[in-house]
Amino acid sequence: KGFLRGGIWRNFLSRYPESNWMHKRMLAVSARFNAMPVSRHDARLADLVRIPSVSAEGFPPAEVRRSAEATAALLREAGLENVRLLEMPGQHPYVYGDWLHAEGAPTLLVYGHHDVQPPGRPEKWVTPAFEPAERDGRLYGRGAVDDKGTFITHVAAARAWLETAGRLPLNLKRLIEGEEEIGSPGLEAFLKRYGRLLA
Repeated sequence: KGFLRGGIWRNFLSRYPESNWMHKRMLAVSARFNAMPVSRHDARLADLVRIPSVSAEGFPPAEVRRSAEATAALLREAGLENVRLLEMPGQHPYVYGDWLHAEGAPTLLVYGHHDVQPPGRPEKWVTPAFEPAERDGRLYGRGAVDDKGTFITHVAAARAWLETAGRLPLNLKRLIEGEEEIGSPGLEAFLKRYGRLLA
């Protein structure tokens, strides 16, 4: 919302006045984004936080897969296309989705991750790590910010564009990893297999 309303966009328009048509569209998208029920996004985020998608050894890999499947469903719901899990032997799944209908426009690759750190010591939590709780207007739980909350914001922005304008102003590829919190040990092999898809 800060970008849509703030000085970054005004500065862009002052440098590129021919983009005024996009300014009008951005205002419409901003209004749509602001009108989206916060509860809808909060509920999606809470659902993801409830999934203990800890990628570290000793935790159930099935939960990371469940997180990947829930993330893929979120991308589909937002209107992204070609959504699927990208798999590698012995690795937690990545999630991919795209929208590639802006002919002549650049392509933006946006990275995120759906895995989380272990919960740590229970006594250090005010509420359990995987039971999302709202306090003073903030949602608390493992992954609520890093990184599930972050990529939900990106997905909501894309959804606002698609619902308002019917299209995005550029081509978009989303990649959401399942092993970031353990240092992405399979990233090199992953890129050898899927790098062309992300280019």
